[in-house]
Amino acid sequence: MKNYKMSTPLVELVAANEVQKDLLITAKKENKMIPNMYKAMVNSPDLLDTYMYGHKKFRESGSFSPAEQEVVFLTKSAENQCTRCRIFSNTLNFFF
Repeated sequence: MKNYKMSTPLVELVAANEVQKDLLITAKKENKMIPNMYKAMVNSPDLLDTYMYGHKKFRESGSFSPAEQEVVFLTKSAENQCTRCRIFSNTLNFFF
């Protein structure tokens, strides 16, 4: 698999326009932080809005149990070679 790295700038809350700011504030309330992925996606506010909506629907009304939902996210993280996500997963596995 060939690695690809995007060069999309990260939009910080202080530099965001009003539409971006609303989305980033919502993301911070829901996640207690603003993930870098969201800071990149907010360059296209409709993209981030759609992603956040889909994530919320998946969590709230999906047919997967909470444990199965985590497997989906961890599989995605492993496939995308997200080191931070895998470290977090290993930490969770240590405690549970």
